Amino acid sequence: MILAHLHDLLKKNGFVALKPKKCFDPNYHEALMQVENDDLPEHTVVEEMQKGYTLNDKVLRTAKVQVSKKKKTETDLPQEEKKG
Repeated sequence: MILAHLHDLLKKNGFVALKPKKCFDPNYHEALMQVENDDLPEHTVVEEMQKGYTLNDKVLRTAKVQVSKKKKTETDLPQEEKKG
């Protein structure tokens, strides 16, 4: 009950949790890791690991997230890595 009152008080004063976004935005997200995924477009938020918060539309803490990236293929590797 006390926690609910605290959340209401914070909301009344402009403290809000960031809503999850699908596309990575460095103004609202901090990428902690990249996950290889061919099903999703690159720079898509895969998982929110820690919530972010704003106060009166100013970011207090960015959300910590996992971001998708494409799998590397043989043609993407530099010449030194191909030779092994």
